[in-house]
Amino acid sequence: MDDLTGTITQADIDAMDHAEIDNYGDGVAMQAVIPRTNEYGEEIEIAVWFEILAGEEPDNEAIYTLDRIIDAGQIS
Repeated sequence: MDDLTGTITQADIDAMDHAEIDNYGDGVAMQAVIPRTNEYGEEIEIAVWFEILAGEEPDNEAIYTLDRIIDAGQIS
């Protein structure tokens, strides 16, 4: 999976409609899907994982920022 972290903008994050807890590495992260049109005009989806710090609730908006992205890659 190509790392697409650098292509995600805060506007992409702000437009997300939901995120779910997902296994990532040796822990958990919040995972969301961002729709995108690629360079060929095809509709794709990018999965984005956000770091959760100890004690944070999944609805904490501080999680959903560019500096909290762990990874991002195309899933379809």
